[in-house]
Amino acid sequence: MDNRGGGERGGDVTKGEVTDGDQQSTTTISTVAVQAGKAKIVLAVLKSHDWIRVRIQQMEPDLMEVGSTLEEAKILRREHDELLTKLNLKQRDVTEMLARTDDLALQNKSYQEVYSAMAETLGEAWKDLYKQLDYRKMLLDQSIAFHESALQFARKMEQAQEKFSTAGVAQDIDSCRRLLQQHQDLKKSILESSMMTLQEGQLLLDRIREMGLHADVQNRHATTAACYGIDYLLELLQDRRRQLEDLWLQRKIKLEQCLQLLLLDQEVNKVSDWYEKIGDVYLARKDLGDSLSAAQSLKNDHMKFEQQAREIQETILRLIRTADHLVHSDRADAESVRKRLQVIDNKCETFMVRLDTRRKNLALANNFFALAQTALSKLDEIERQLATTDLPRESSALRDLHVYLSRLILDATAPALHEGRSLLERVGKDDSGAQGVKAMMDKLQARCVKLEEHCKARYEAGERSDAFNKFMDKFNQLNSWLVHVGQATVNQNTDMGANLSSGRDFLELHERLDEDMRNKRADVTSLSTTIEELARSGDEVIVATKDRVKVFREQWDSLHETVKQRIKLGLSYVAFHKKAQQLAVQMDVLEDYLKIEKLDATQVPDTAVQHKEENFSKMNNEFQQVESSGKHFIKEATEVKPDRSCIVNEP
Repeated sequence: MDNRGGGERGGDVTKGEVTDGDQQSTTTISTVAVQAGKAKIVLAVLKSHDWIRVRIQQMEPDLMEVGSTLEEAKILRREHDELLTKLNLKQRDVTEMLARTDDLALQNKSYQEVYSAMAETLGEAWKDLYKQLDYRKMLLDQSIAFHESALQFARKMEQAQEKFSTAGVAQDIDSCRRLLQQHQDLKKSILESSMMTLQEGQLLLDRIREMGLHADVQNRHATTAACYGIDYLLELLQDRRRQLEDLWLQRKIKLEQCLQLLLLDQEVNKVSDWYEKIGDVYLARKDLGDSLSAAQSLKNDHMKFEQQAREIQETILRLIRTADHLVHSDRADAESVRKRLQVIDNKCETFMVRLDTRRKNLALANNFFALAQTALSKLDEIERQLATTDLPRESSALRDLHVYLSRLILDATAPALHEGRSLLERVGKDDSGAQGVKAMMDKLQARCVKLEEHCKARYEAGERSDAFNKFMDKFNQLNSWLVHVGQATVNQNTDMGANLSSGRDFLELHERLDEDMRNKRADVTSLSTTIEELARSGDEVIVATKDRVKVFREQWDSLHETVKQRIKLGLSYVAFHKKAQQLAVQMDVLEDYLKIEKLDATQVPDTAVQHKEENFSKMNNEFQQVESSGKHFIKEATEVKPDRSCIVNEP
């Protein structure tokens, strides 16, 4: 069938001679006009000597016209169905007209053959015509499917935009998570609708272009116009989707920040409850134990609890950084949570100090009970020696034995008694948890008094004055403290550690030792004065004792100098670790900001950028201070007098 449209309206039946492209003479034997609504088609029936063709002379709308809206597409589809129905009725009229077209055909012997050939070509022409019209029907069906999909897509975007603009935020975690999931589902639905619309539109474009390949020049222009209209609509829809994507992202960020804030608030409540129901309850315990095993058990429990407390502390630091990030991301409602966290952080700082005090108290208690246990064993041995001696009562041998054993009693109990006194001074003698320590102290002192009473021969058989005997008691006590407490403490605590906690322990230990030495300074000075007065008697033993006092004083002064040097180093070491810890916090803050921030750089608020810059600048300053503090410590460590027993971990 010939589909070249002339754009002219034909009559009912016309005859005339035309010359086709193959130079054969053709006659227009009829024109057929069918109209349904605004749709109209005019067909020209062309005849040659042995064939008949049907040509679309005029068609409104064009074959490629598929409608720019869903309503237009449906109207075109309905009118097209009506055209097909009316055209079917016209087909019979054309066939009957063919039988009357040539009066001479009755006189021609070959009429039957010619008529049969014409009927066959006419049938083929109608089939070709219906094939084109069926293809147009398929185009219109595809246009309806495309516009329905586009309309559904547009409605979903309108609904989404309304939700993005008017929806509020949730007040609890479950609701917020539900809103986030709905938000994700909505985007998924829009993307699926967008994909469906693109597929329907592309299918429509492909079919229009395929049909356009077989069209004449006039219909090719119509093909271009139809494709342009569909492409334009698709582009409009995708532009709108991209704008909606920005709104979706903003809404998503808002919901995520809301969820983050709600989770933050939940964690703040958990931390607050932990301090109230677990932390404070634990620190209300004051018991230091009444034996070494009991003290060790308390210490082990404390170490486990301290680990839990440090995890809570790390949680608080993380929450503070998160809240700070939210505040500087224009989340004003995060300010209240940050203020709550600041209160909890202050409580945490106080709590950790109290916890560290408890740790040190338990460490002292363990050390005290260990020393007390050793002292009691030594006292048992001294008691056996006193009970088994058979020396005469007033003999010099018994006096020498009692002098020796009296010194052993002092040496055996001095460390434990010193540790016990230090512990009771820290916690208070009347503290309910220190009753076990106090009882052990009383036991040690009672044993000392009892054994000292058995060593009376050191005075009864002596030839020295009571003043000298009292001097020797004081001298022996101080010398015993110097050797078994002062020098032993310095020799046993040589490592400054590698962190702030161990550095503080080292510093506090030596500060406590320095305080003890200052408290005993008057007694030490009195020894020198007293021995000078006693030495005037010329007694050789007293003169020899004077030399011992001189050596003692030199050792005392040397020990005190060592302690002061260590305190100086300890202060510098602790200062370094404090600054290093602050630097670590600043680096963690900056690292967390970079991990938390999920926005594109162009979407980060200016306040957040400024806050990060301030933190980076602060971190640089902290680093310079740490570097300066570390160099200062190394310089001091190299300038002090040699202390080979002290282990210095250079930062």
